Amino acid sequence: MRGEIDLVISPHALAECYASLTALPLSPKIAPGQARRLIEENVASTAETIVPIEADDYLDVLQRMSDLGLQSGTVYDGLHVQCAEKASVAELRTFNGRDFRHIPPTDPTELAVL
Repeated sequence: MRGEIDLVISPHALAECYASLTALPLSPKIAPGQARRLIEENVASTAETIVPIEADDYLDVLQRMSDLGLQSGTVYDGLHVQCAEKASVAELRTFNGRDFRHIPPTDPTELAVL
């Protein structure tokens, strides 16, 4: 938000953010409309790019997951990696190093665990 970095996100990140916000154990809960507005105003509107993802991208992710012998929810992390590589970003930043180390991005994108 300070303009120090260009935010590039996958469309899947928007869906994950919505799912997380609407599931938080808060009182009062974040309503679906509030979650949408929070994402639009604080994420989508500040993003330099929301990387478009096509059917071929999904198939590439499935190929990569099967080649690596990975299963279940790691496929969603694979979508983030695919988008980072597609946009040729310098860093894929995550707090989830444990999962992303199984599917590190290829050059020029580096994995940055925060």
